[in-house]
Amino acid sequence: MSVKRHMALSILVLFSVHHLMSQSNKCRVSKTSYRMSSNIPDADESLFIPVVFHVIFNDDEQNISLAQIQSQLVILNQDFNRANANWNSTIEEFKELVANCKITFYLHSNSSIPNGIRRVATDHGPFVNSDVHYDELGGSNAMTSENVLNIWVADLGGDVFGYSQSEPTYSAAESGVVIDYEHFGTLGTVKPPYNGGRTLTHEIGHWLGLSHLWGNGGCESDDGIEDTPNQEAPVYQCDLTHSSCGSLDAVQNLMNLGPDVCMTFFSSGQKAHMRQYLLEEKPGLIKYKPVLNAEKYIEPFIYPNPAKQELYVSFTSAKSNVEMWDMAGTKVNLNIDELKPHLLKVTPRLSGGGSFIIRINDKGLVYEQKIILTN
Repeated sequence: MSVKRHMALSILVLFSVHHLMSQSNKCRVSKTSYRMSSNIPDADESLFIPVVFHVIFNDDEQNISLAQIQSQLVILNQDFNRANANWNSTIEEFKELVANCKITFYLHSNSSIPNGIRRVATDHGPFVNSDVHYDELGGSNAMTSENVLNIWVADLGGDVFGYSQSEPTYSAAESGVVIDYEHFGTLGTVKPPYNGGRTLTHEIGHWLGLSHLWGNGGCESDDGIEDTPNQEAPVYQCDLTHSSCGSLDAVQNLMNLGPDVCMTFFSSGQKAHMRQYLLEEKPGLIKYKPVLNAEKYIEPFIYPNPAKQELYVSFTSAKSNVEMWDMAGTKVNLNIDELKPHLLKVTPRLSGGGSFIIRINDKGLVYEQKIILTN
C-alpha cells in the first residue's frame, strides 16, 4: 500500500528528520519542536493568504485546467473554514474539537502573473528533486516567499503525492508546497481515492507547522498538539474504530493519511498552532492587515479569489466606486455593504458562476482585476 502524502518535509530547522525506505517509495517524516507562545491572534480574525500556482507541464494532460485549480481552492477554503460538507460527519468522540481555522487562500495577482497562475512548458520531468523550483532547470522560479505561498503542480512520478518546505530549513527559492498533478483538486487529472483535494490541505497543514498525529512514530511520540490523541502509526483505511496507544485514533483528522472522503477536520489545538505559526514565522503572508490599515496600501485589495457568494474589497479611499462586468461586457448588479471605513462586502446578484472583471475607482485611479465566482 502506498503512503498517501509522502515527503512531508520538516518546516523548522529544529525538526528531526527520519528517512523511511520501502520498495518503491520514500517518505520523509518529521516531528516539530515548535511551541506556541501566548501571543495568539484573535481567533475570530480571518487571515487571508495569497497563493501563486506554478503549473509545470510537458503534455496537455499535465497542463491542468483553470477549473481544476479552482476546484482545489474551493476545497482548501472549505477545509480551513469548517465549510467542508463532511465536517458534521466527524464521529462524536472528536466532533467537539472540530475547528474553524478562519484561514482563506486566494489567487495573488500582479503584472507578471495577472491571474495568480504561472504555466511553464518543459521537457523535464518527472520531478524528483529541486529542479521543479528553477526556470533554468525546467521548473518555475518562486515568487517572493515572504509575500505569497508558492504551490508547484507537476508530475512527481512514482508514489510521491506532495511535500512542503519552509525556511529556514530550505531557501526562499524552494519554500512552499509541491503537489503531483494527479492528486490536485477534485476533477480533471485527479485519481481516486485521493481525489478530494485533501493532499494539498494536508501539505499546507505541514507548511503551517503541523506534524503527523503520530509524530516520529510510537506511542511515546506525538504531534505536539494537546487535543489530538497519541497515535502509534499512520492509519490508511477509513476505520473509525481504530485504536492505538490506549485510545481511539483521530482517523478523520486532516493530518492523518486516510482516503480523502474520510478526512473531515482540524482540531482546535491545530487551529491555534497554525495561526500562531503564521503570526510568528510568516507574518508577511497574513493579509488581515489591509482590512485594518488599508491606507498603507496603494492598490485595492480583493479577496478571496475565487469567491463563492461574496467578496471583500479594501482600498485607500472611503468613497471608492466598485463595478463588475461579465466577460461579454454585461454589467453585474451588486449588493455593497460598508463593513468599516475602507472595507466593503460585495455580493454579486447572480445565479451562476464564471469569470468576471471587477473595476474599482479609487481616488480617481481605476483598478481592474479578473475574478472567479463559483456556484
